[in-house]
Amino acid sequence: MVEGKANPKHEVINGYNCLLELGGWTPDSIDSLLSNVNKLYADPSSRMQEIVKQFVGTKFGFESMSPVPPKGVLRVRLEFMDCVTYIYNMLALCKAKNFNDFISNLYKIRYLSTDDKIIDSDPDTGNVLDFAEESLIINCVNIGFLKDITEEVAGNEKLMEISVDLKRFQRYSYLDSKNMFVSPRFGERVFTEKFISVDSFDLMNKNKIKSGDIILLSEGPITKHNMISPVSISHLAIAHVKDDELYFYHSTRHFYWRPHATTETPPSYTGIFLDKDRKKEIIGTALAGIFAGEETKTEYDGLIYFGLNQEIKRPLKDFASRLFKGFKVMRII
Repeated sequence: MVEGKANPKHEVINGYNCLLELGGWTPDSIDSLLSNVNKLYADPSSRMQEIVKQFVGTKFGFESMSPVPPKGVLRVRLEFMDCVTYIYNMLALCKAKNFNDFISNLYKIRYLSTDDKIIDSDPDTGNVLDFAEESLIINCVNIGFLKDITEEVAGNEKLMEISVDLKRFQRYSYLDSKNMFVSPRFGERVFTEKFISVDSFDLMNKNKIKSGDIILLSEGPITKHNMISPVSISHLAIAHVKDDELYFYHSTRHFYWRPHATTETPPSYTGIFLDKDRKKEIIGTALAGIFAGEETKTEYDGLIYFGLNQEIKRPLKDFASRLFKGFKVMRII
């Protein structure tokens, strides 16, 4: 498998029965990281900016391809992430003083909290928040972790409304080998949110966005493949502002196209390659690079992968306008 394999360990931490899949991290190294960033940065956005740098090159893997943890068990996975679990982990770390806080934050972000700390990760019948609309836009705002600054960023530009019918649906096989059903926790309904249109990118107050803000991107009710979308949030990223340009960090399954690499060229990210020549390195979590062209398109294990040139940073405008209809901006508080 491209994403690698976790090496889990069970441990009770802060009252939670945890399944630890930490990769090269340990509770002590997380404690050290959080101690340093909290000493250096009072502003949570600045902490987020520093934390994401420490996780560059983390392997990519769809969490939904992994077995559902037993009831009562909290999966704590830093070894590999997908685009949404990347956001959950970075946010939970940013709001933590130590590893124990990180564990508690993961529970608060990802589950409908109960006094007796019920953990049921079944996407259909449990209390896990599998829709980013519910975990981030509703839950994280309600618990005081995030605030929606989309209107502030839009300025005088009129926001667009995107409505999606949030209801129980069956995952595609490329996301979930068991094709499990997923249900919204706050009930089936038409979910309507305001987004900045990608067509308004040059007209918005871009200077209102700062590094560490969370970007939620939407394809709208109809996907780029002309299918009805079961969700309004299609991808997530973390803003990176440099020289008045807006770039972004994210977790991607696609690869760093290294046309001049040899088998002796050291890896830059995950060290996982799609080819024997080591020219196609899976990126995982990183600052996004520009699209390297349709000619890099590669099929591997039933999925399509594209090449990215990681030597040139990709502006959010280029990424958003090619693939999405609108985006929201959330700030850590």
